[in-house]
Amino acid sequence: ERRFVILRHGQTDWNLEGRMQGTSDLSRLTSAGLCQAERAGLALLQEYGTMPVTALYASPLTRVQQTVSAVSAEWVSVAAAIEGGVLDDLKEVELRDWTGKLSADVQRDSPDAYRAWKETPSAFEMSGGFRPVVDLWRRAESCWQQMRSDGAGGAEDSCTLVVAHNGINQALLCTALGIGIEGFRAIAWPNCGAIELIWLEGVTTASRWRWVLPQEKGSEWLSSIDLEGERRDVFGTV
Repeated sequence: ERRFVILRHGQTDWNLEGRMQGTSDLSRLTSAGLCQAERAGLALLQEYGTMPVTALYASPLTRVQQTVSAVSAEWVSVAAAIEGGVLDDLKEVELRDWTGKLSADVQRDSPDAYRAWKETPSAFEMSGGFRPVVDLWRRAESCWQQMRSDGAGGAEDSCTLVVAHNGINQALLCTALGIGIEGFRAIAWPNCGAIELIWLEGVTTASRWRWVLPQEKGSEWLSSIDLEGERRDVFGTV
């Protein structure tokens, strides 16, 4: 079996401002975000000890790279990862003209489109028929193909670390479990939140997952996601 740990970056200045980040690379971790990443590194070290991190995959965006640096300074196994690298498809959801704008301004200037994005995101279209969530799922599937076919193997006493963003992390989890775009926003993924995912070799979907961080989410193993449960609105500042 293969173990994946999927982590979101720490809080950024744009998260704090309520600004839509999308694929922009202008935001940076706040001091609180850096502390979150350092604490995440310590917590993951406590959780996994000296377990080898055989592969590290990360988004190229600076907020993720800052998080990787802070985490690896505490969880030293990360620095020893031989496989992996930067994957462009691990970038956050593409929001086109909304990128860099305050959520409040988009809501004021484009109320109908903003309402559609919030209420029916899986069907939401931007100019030219571009569907952000459909694109996100396509990229997640592409990432899984690459991450599962590397040479890191499936030793039970090792793991692959993936560090990325709110939206793409949700797409990674859902596509691993065989859940379609209706799973978008089914869970709230906080800054420096992390899940562990177990995927058996030779099967099409992952077998189970659990929250690792934050610890208050609990660590119960789950086989799917409750799509009928509460859908928390956390995507105003992706």
